[in-house]
Amino acid sequence: LDYVSTQSLCIDFVKVGVAHHNLKCLVQSLQEACTTKNDPVTQAFAKAMENVLRVVDSEIDKQALRLGGQKEEEDREGDELSCIGMSSSNTGSRTEAEREMITVRELHELTSVIRSRLLALANICGCFTSFEAIKGDPSLLQTQWQRVNFPQSDKLLTYLHDKCVHGDGPEQPLLHHLFLNTLKPFVQQIHEYSFKQMRLERREFVV
Repeated sequence: LDYVSTQSLCIDFVKVGVAHHNLKCLVQSLQEACTTKNDPVTQAFAKAMENVLRVVDSEIDKQALRLGGQKEEEDREGDELSCIGMSSSNTGSRTEAEREMITVRELHELTSVIRSRLLALANICGCFTSFEAIKGDPSLLQTQWQRVNFPQSDKLLTYLHDKCVHGDGPEQPLLHHLFLNTLKPFVQQIHEYSFKQMRLERREFVV
């Protein structure tokens, strides 16, 4: 690789790292906001986001183990990976000689799916930052999430629904996963309201 190509690949890693950090900060801020007000929809979204980031972190750790030549633990998150449009990479562990010879391009290729999902998540949440913007304002490395006017409650459901309807590409499974998990408290509220005035014995239900 020439200098320009190597720089371009490294810039991709910087953008993903910034997105990853700001996504975690945004999730934490949403969770803290939900403790001061009753907003089960936003709380469910924050929980779904937290789970997605946990799965991504786990996959990153597995890649690190493979590159380090260590034996990884049994994969227990295959279903969760598929829900967000990822599949566990099985490149096998590398020998010491192979680890010493790994190039920036190979690392870039090995992490392509993880990076694409993190960037898709960052775009959904307004946490994506271009490298040019970071160069102009380095504080964005830490504070982009604070500049996001993210919708909450019923507006959040509308926002995610619109994203599902108009979105396409590999981020679709991720969008559907977030929307369906965020929708659960709303569906539960409708169910409770619908049956509130009914006193049904033995947990019977109306068809």
